[in-house]
Amino acid sequence: MAVGRPLVLVALALAGLSGCSTAPAPVDPNAPTVLLSGSGDGSGADAQITGPVTVDDRRCVGVGEYLVIWPQGTSWDTGADALRLPNGDLRKIGEAVTGGGYYVTGTSAQSSLEDIEQRDRCAWDGETAIFNPGSDVATAP
Repeated sequence: MAVGRPLVLVALALAGLSGCSTAPAPVDPNAPTVLLSGSGDGSGADAQITGPVTVDDRRCVGVGEYLVIWPQGTSWDTGADALRLPNGDLRKIGEAVTGGGYYVTGTSAQSSLEDIEQRDRCAWDGETAIFNPGSDVATAP
């Protein structure tokens, strides 16, 4: 029985180490807010959302004059000072993106948010562009 205990301890130690390697990087509290949509399969509306990446006066990331709810996998890369798209491409403020989605007016867009606590970070008074969940947002010329 004494032989079994060291193996259990080694297994527990390895399990703890493997959890450390997959921990997400800490979020920079000063980074612009990237609103994320809930999960989905990429299907949805077929409106085209195209324009330059913008950051508004509340530090929310949008496209052109629109506040945007981005698909899962989109984030702000503080080191590059750019938006990281789900495919890994980086787009700086002013560089264009494109993808399928739809537009809504007012606070009804909030129901698409993955993290409802983000709703108070951005202004919801105009039209909001929502990329289809799982959408392939791409760089645009």
